[in-house]
Amino acid sequence: MPSECILCRRKDRSCVDAAIIAGVQSIRTIADQYGVSHQTVLRHREHIKDLVAKRAETEVEALWRRLFELEAQYEEIRELAREAGQLSAAISAMRGKQSLLECRLKALGAFEPRPAPPPEPPPPVEVQWFAAPAEEVS
Repeated sequence: MPSECILCRRKDRSCVDAAIIAGVQSIRTIADQYGVSHQTVLRHREHIKDLVAKRAETEVEALWRRLFELEAQYEEIRELAREAGQLSAAISAMRGKQSLLECRLKALGAFEPRPAPPPEPPPPVEVQWFAAPAEEVS
């Protein structure tokens, strides 16, 4: 019978959980900090996987919101640039920020580029058939 998780029984479990969920430190660093093996931390991470997933989901949602905010700011700057005939440096900065957020989303495995909208179908072509006059047919 498997024994109970060492980290689940610790008084400072919430600190261990917070370190794992934050995802800032490596598993080995957390293990060293709490005096356990990295395998123990990996097993414990499975016990709190719902919390880890929720944190990642929350971060993804925040990044998507920020990306949409940057898109709105970009539109404002684009309009100002059109009116003033400049601001190319500001637009470049916005693109840089947007690229950074996209990289973060990719790192989280949550970036899915939006597909381009399908092209408009061409207008239907009306084909008209003409009958040849009877005397031309031989």
